[in-house]
Amino acid sequence: MSKATDDTLSDLHGQLAQVMKDMLNDPEKVTPSIIKEVRAFLVDNKIEAIPVKGSIISDLVDALPDLDDSDPAFH
Repeated sequence: MSKATDDTLSDLHGQLAQVMKDMLNDPEKVTPSIIKEVRAFLVDNKIEAIPVKGSIISDLVDALPDLDDSDPAFH
């Protein structure tokens, strides 16, 4: 069997990203497992986001609790 071409792999990558996006947009399909897989896909592809004020990422960061690293529960 021959190796897949770059075009084939690129197409597969794009299709996988679209399937994941579609699943995230369907509340009935969003599960912790799906979120974990999407997160891994983003990490594997070195996708990072910088929270810009007013963006969804910024809202997510703002919703996180403030953790005091001197708190024993933090360690």
